[in-house]
Amino acid sequence: MSRRATPGADNEVGYGKPPAEHRFVAGQSGNPTGRPKAPRNRADRSAFDVILEKRLTIVIDGQRREVPVEEALVHAQLQKAFAGDARAEGEVMKMIMRRDEAVGRSEAAHPLMRLRAIFDPENANEALAILGIAQVNEEHGCRRLNLRAWAVQAALDRKGRLDLPLHDQSYIVRKTVDSGQVRWPPGWAP
Repeated sequence: MSRRATPGADNEVGYGKPPAEHRFVAGQSGNPTGRPKAPRNRADRSAFDVILEKRLTIVIDGQRREVPVEEALVHAQLQKAFAGDARAEGEVMKMIMRRDEAVGRSEAAHPLMRLRAIFDPENANEALAILGIAQVNEEHGCRRLNLRAWAVQAALDRKGRLDLPLHDQSYIVRKTVDSGQVRWPPGWAP
């Protein structure tokens, strides 16, 4: 038994004719949020892309914060640099330089530019420190490079070594960490 209103009335109810209170309002969409977006194609995303979309909880100044993975990685790199990790210091300097290039700041105007040579990974001093041939020491607010005893000994034991002037000999002795562990050639004053 179907419900029928009086013929000709606008309130007729039946198949395809819902009650007036359930009908679409003229001028208003029946789907205000629109069609749902299709899920992103997972095939063109790497595992790294998926990880970078995640958020991590980290502690900064005693406060727990939820941050994107990329920001958490930057914080970790900064902590390593502050702890004295030379490789992390170099990476932080690279980040600063890339940021400055992105915002159009002149390298010459940057206050850290004088440190660039110290942290530039193409710098021979940095390579010596990374390889453990030399040790970076802070002296009077400056970073100084001192040679490790094993590296000096290896160089002195090499065949065909050149005889060095006295001032070069004394400089090498002064700049060697634990110089007492080195077997110096006759005439060298440790």
